[in-house]
Amino acid sequence: MESIVDASWRIYPAAILGGMGVVVGVFGARRIARMGRAPNGDREKPAIYASGLRLFFIGFALAGLAAGWILHQPVLVAIGLAVGGAEILETSVVLWTLRSRERSFAREAGSRTPDR
Repeated sequence: MESIVDASWRIYPAAILGGMGVVVGVFGARRIARMGRAPNGDREKPAIYASGLRLFFIGFALAGLAAGWILHQPVLVAIGLAVGGAEILETSVVLWTLRSRERSFAREAGSRTPDR
């Protein structure tokens, strides 16, 4: 019995996975470019950048994983999985930190009373 890794038709799901990865990566790059157009001093700017960077790396990790699957290169598959997993972990921590900081700023701003 053939496994999905060695199947002759593996190119079709791998191509779909790779295409989706490229689309997600391009979407992340566009989000990073949109961050560049945000006004200076915008507190959401770092969170937009981090989420765009996460999408960019995850998308191209998926594309690398698909390339390794098509070419029967376990090293590419391992690199794709490692990069994707590490980036999800790292950028999730960064985004959590940025968003919790924003919540604390909003809480502080709400509790302040205007000086008279």
